[in-house]
Formats: sequence, C-alpha cells, structure tokens
Amino acid sequence: MPPDPPICRLPEQWEPWEAILDKAMRERLQLAIKQDITDEEMRTSDNWRSEVRQLPTLPVQDLTSEVLLRRAHHTLTFIMHFYIHTLPPTAPVVIPASIGIPLLKVSTHLQLPPIATYSDTVLYNWELKKAPSASERETEPEWGLDLQNLKSQDLFTGTRDEEEFFLSSARIELRGVEALELMRASMDEMFVGDDIAIRRITSYLTRLAGVVQALTGLLMEVRKGCNPDVFYHRVRPWFCGQDSDPGERKWTFEGIAGCGDDLEEPTDLSGPSAGQSALIHALDIFLITKDADIYAKTPPCLPSTPICQSPSLA
Repeated sequence: MPPDPPICRLPEQWEPWEAILDKAMRERLQLAIKQDITDEEMRTSDNWRSEVRQLPTLPVQDLTSEVLLRRAHHTLTFIMHFYIHTLPPTAPVVIPASIGIPLLKVSTHLQLPPIATYSDTVLYNWELKKAPSASERETEPEWGLDLQNLKSQDLFTGTRDEEEFFLSSARIELRGVEALELMRASMDEMFVGDDIAIRRITSYLTRLAGVVQALTGLLMEVRKGCNPDVFYHRVRPWFCGQDSDPGERKWTFEGIAGCGDDLEEPTDLSGPSAGQSALIHALDIFLITKDADIYAKTPPCLPSTPICQSPSLA
C-alpha cells in the first residue's frame, strides 16, 4: 500500500487515456450482459469503443517513476475492462493496439499482468475526501490515516456498493501497516533471543492480536455499504478476467507482432482478487496458518508494491 494517496491523473502527455476513461464513467457504460440493456445504451458503448480504437498509441518511455507507471496501469486496465465488458457477448475480444500495446509495456516494467489487479482496484485507487488540518494530523492514530476519510478514484458503476467493496480492502491495508511493523519487530527480537527480547515479542504479539481483531471488524463492515446482490450482478462482472468470460472467448492483443518490442501474448488474465494482498499473505505466513504453505506456489502478484512506513516501535 502506498504511504500517501496515489496520483489521480497522469500528466498532459497521456491525457487521452484519462479523458476516455472519464467519458466511460461519465456516460455510465453498461455491461453487455445486462438483461435489460437498451439499444441506446448499446449505441453509447459502441460509440465509446470506436473512440478508443481511434486513440493514438502513446509512448511510455517517459513514464519514468513507479508512481506514473502505477497510474498508467490503473488507467489502461480500467479502459480495457470497460472496452471488453461492453462488447456484445458473441463478439471476438480484440484489444485495440492504442491501449493494449502501452499496457503490455507498462505491465512488463511493473512485472504485473496486463489486466486489472488488486493493485489497480484497491492499492492505487484511493484518495482523501478532505486533506487533514495540522491539528487533525496531530490526533491521527499512530498507524495511519482516518479510515473514514477515504474515497475511490475511479469506479466502473459509480455505485456506493462498488466503492465500499474496494474501500473495505483499502482500509484493511492501511490499518494493517501496524501489523507489518509488529511482525518485523518480532522477527528482529527473535535474533536476539534473550529475556528482554522474549518480553518484547510477547508485547508485540499481544498488540498484533488486537490489530488482527480490528482487521476482522473492518472486513465484516463491508456489508454495511455493499449489497451482495448488487456486487455479484452489477459490479463484479466488470473486472472479471478471461478465465471468467461468459462466452469463454480468448482475449487477443492487437498489434503485438508489429510493435518490435519483443512483446508476447499474455497468459495470466485472471483479474483482481483480495488474495493478491501482500498483507494477508504476510499474516498467514507469520502466524503459520493452515494456508501458509500455499504461498510458495502462489505469491502475491505485487512484486514492486512498497510497504507502508509507520513510526518506530522501539
């Protein structure tokens, strides 16, 4: 989880991506599998997809920082999911080179799959409702931000249900910063191994139990703002991957052969999951839960995500 809110827009050079994403959200594009979709809604989606195909294939070499690369991956994957999931269910899935080629290049830099991930929907998709004042900063909990002062940057449906689903995970990640620090401090004391270290470890583990309890509470609160029926039928289909495609279609990236950058057709197009959270993996491994042994085979797909920093526990 980034320690500060991620940027909400790319610089002017990549404004065409941001503008076409804004238009998709503003026009409230509808899922092609929506049962009562109207002819007008289908025409709106078709016109939007035509604009995507007409976009220039923008260069990515000037995306020189992880901050910019993360926003580019987020923006391009959201555009791609809007594009694919508004296609008629029987239409072939061909991702236009205008978004597909830059996405493949950005994904290579970040070592992420070219599809929306937990990083795109949660870790790099939040901002503050309002900036805290100096006095409010002084009263913030030591483990981070006011968790009720968050909002999502971009949404497929614009519904509270979707936003609360994403924000519930974001709150867990931010609250979990203290857990990461406690686990690290405990490991450091294990190398010392004297009586003082044992007392410190006991204290850290007691605090860790309280954090885990708080994380559980945050998880259970998701139902307060996210209706399961709305989520499964109106929200979740937007970020499904190729393996969940209702027509079992292959997703093809246009223009790979002619771009000359050694790009290959991707094989990992599974979509986002909270199982990609490095925090949850770390807790399972540290606490040796029954699922901890599976992580050697299925590591989180967030290799370059920095760990939030919190005040020293010494």
